[in-house]
Amino acid sequence: MCTDDNGINNKNLLGLLAKCTDIFEIKFKPKLTASVSSKGSSLDWAFMLFLAKSMKTARAVTILAKNGYGEDAMCLARSMFENYINLAYILKENTSHRAELFFEYGKLDSLKKTENFPNNKVNNKGEIERLSKIFEEEYKSGKEKYMDGCKKHSWSCLTLKKMSEIVNAKEGYDSFYWWMSQYSHPHSEGLASYCSSGLVDDAASHRMIEEVLIISFPSLTGLLRMANEKYSLGLEKYVEEINFRYKILSDMIRTKRRNEI
Repeated sequence: MCTDDNGINNKNLLGLLAKCTDIFEIKFKPKLTASVSSKGSSLDWAFMLFLAKSMKTARAVTILAKNGYGEDAMCLARSMFENYINLAYILKENTSHRAELFFEYGKLDSLKKTENFPNNKVNNKGEIERLSKIFEEEYKSGKEKYMDGCKKHSWSCLTLKKMSEIVNAKEGYDSFYWWMSQYSHPHSEGLASYCSSGLVDDAASHRMIEEVLIISFPSLTGLLRMANEKYSLGLEKYVEEINFRYKILSDMIRTKRRNEI
């Protein structure tokens, strides 16, 4: 589906995205798996989860983009951005504590949601109370530290916007996170893409292919960079090469779009 006027750029971006996942598979995954398996801390497992999910999601983005489903790939690009922000926040400071919170909140959320299931015979009230107290204290601490951006129903007790500010990714949040969200939730602007010219237009198309591919890279390479630095994998040349090629392509696309205005 990449045969429109932007077909060459799309093809190059798809190739670079595939190279990103291939490098992870061949170079990063063996070293990362060995390192995490030998340690097994909450931080190590958080790394494993975020990287595994994001790389599989990147492959899904590739499949959707190749076949003309750019709007739907946007939902996945949004997920990768969230993964990047969350892992970057864990690594910013108090990493062990934050990694523990990430897993403890997942446990608390699951327990609270299953507590009232019909025929539930397991009493988890004690564990729910214990975990709830942890996050009550965490929320209170966040309110004292930050003027705004605190959120009770979140493992970090912060909004994604606040976390993006803390990890110096506010520009990405302000620039395109809201836009990706239009395709992830019922939103008149995002849904309008499926009914162009007043007709139902749910078939494969060239729409949003270039955009979703451009948006996907910073999150992916950011995740690889964090893994390389945290575990001293010695693979920075691969990340730098991808970033270099991505910058050339994205600069070419921006120049072309400016000239078209």
